[in-house]
Amino acid sequence: MTAQEASPLPGQGIVTSDAKPTSAEGRKAVTSQYTASLCTTRAMVEKALAVRLEVFCDEQGYDPNTDVDDRERISAHFILHKKSTPEHAEGTIRITPYPIPPSPEEKGDKFPAGFKSPQDDELSESFRKTARGGDPKAGAKISRVAIAKEARGLGLGSTMMQAVEDWLLQVLQGDSNEPALPSVELVLSAQVIAKGFYDKLGFTSDNVVYDEEGEPHQWYTKQKLVESRIIYLYIYPFARSD
Repeated sequence: MTAQEASPLPGQGIVTSDAKPTSAEGRKAVTSQYTASLCTTRAMVEKALAVRLEVFCDEQGYDPNTDVDDRERISAHFILHKKSTPEHAEGTIRITPYPIPPSPEEKGDKFPAGFKSPQDDELSESFRKTARGGDPKAGAKISRVAIAKEARGLGLGSTMMQAVEDWLLQVLQGDSNEPALPSVELVLSAQVIAKGFYDKLGFTSDNVVYDEEGEPHQWYTKQKLVESRIIYLYIYPFARSD
């Protein structure tokens, strides 16, 4: 992410644009007006999908029939919006339990009709069950990260990433009937061009470059306290991923 970029690079949903505040104080003043919320209704998920279609399909040329997939109904969706206008989504991010659990067999809508509280609903239980399922690399996968043009260049990718981390940690802590998971290691696969972004978020790269969807990528890790077991968060934030 650099100040001179004004249009999306191939496979990227977060870039910067012109006429944005350049000082740290200016950016902080603007980002403080935004928040990222878990989609708790069908209408909110539809807003998330609308942002994805705008960024990935209209701007980048992806097929809308492949952007919406059978993982929508087993994923947690977040939308980025101004605190003053929660009805207007300006960004989105999706998180799915990993390894990917089976999708519902029913045909029809591929995205949820609505969610309950993230501590109590079936979706959160799926994340906890996957994390406690015995796979040493179990955790979550992030995909479909996109920010609308008008909200780019403000550091709002960090706002969404923090919201997802906070939500995942809250979910994995469980309730009084479950032992806590004491620690979590966040692991992500991201394009090399995003290294500066992840450095600022406290991630560490292994500096091994490999190809992912035709773009050079690296693995990044970040340790967070939750308990002693390691949970892996697989993130593909800057590239459209399956």
